[in-house]
Amino acid sequence: MNCMHKKKDLGTVAASKTAVSEPRDCNKINLGEDRQAIRVYKKPIVLSFKYAMEDQVIETKEGIVHCKCGDAILTGTERERWPLPLQRFEKTYDIIGDGQCAKKKIEVLARQMEEPFTVNVSWSKDALTGKKDDWLVQYGPGDLGVVSQQIFKDTYEIIPKK
Repeated sequence: MNCMHKKKDLGTVAASKTAVSEPRDCNKINLGEDRQAIRVYKKPIVLSFKYAMEDQVIETKEGIVHCKCGDAILTGTERERWPLPLQRFEKTYDIIGDGQCAKKKIEVLARQMEEPFTVNVSWSKDALTGKKDDWLVQYGPGDLGVVSQQIFKDTYEIIPKK
């Protein structure tokens, strides 16, 4: 992979939301200790991806996330895009064709939130913001993400309680 090590500046994204109150900071939450959390896995839906050829900024549905040269940039079911560090991508996705991948069946914890919330991406300080009824997903200890209500419904499978 031939990466150019310059940062691509996509500018600032103007905040168009009128905040009634600050979103709940969920960075310290451990869903393993939360009685409202459920066990889920992402369905193996075919997604497209490409490798970043330079450091850049990706505007996700939940916020701005910095991406390094060589990281994977995935495109989801609603044409939303998000970056993943290469090692994490290789660990959690199966490459099934040229520019196509599917999530491996990995159990994670999730909780539908009753208020707006925020978490930081585990590999950077970038903040993601979820809306009321979006899902807080815990991929591992201290590794949290935001999934919109509709995308969660379409792409995640709930694991029945034992």
